[in-house]
Amino acid sequence: MVIKRFPKLRSITLKGKPHFADFNLVPEGWGGYVCPWIKAMAVAYPCLEEIRLKRMIISDDCLDLIAKSFKNFTVLVLTSCEGFTTDGLAAIAANC
Repeated sequence: MVIKRFPKLRSITLKGKPHFADFNLVPEGWGGYVCPWIKAMAVAYPCLEEIRLKRMIISDDCLDLIAKSFKNFTVLVLTSCEGFTTDGLAAIAANC
């Protein structure tokens, strides 16, 4: 639905877990996975320039997908996100 409504999207903000997750009040493994979103956007929005994520779970593989999928990518903001290492950040730095 988002892809049909916004066919020329250049920037997106996605928020995952609720605010109280910052205080360990959400069960382990409770949602917030961003990879399905990134996979869909990689196909639909190859010109995406900016992704802002808050309280999401993002893997190194997903960061690598971001680094290789969006030709004009310039901004990645990760606020209270988890699941990645410096390897994922290195992929972003090397390819963006």
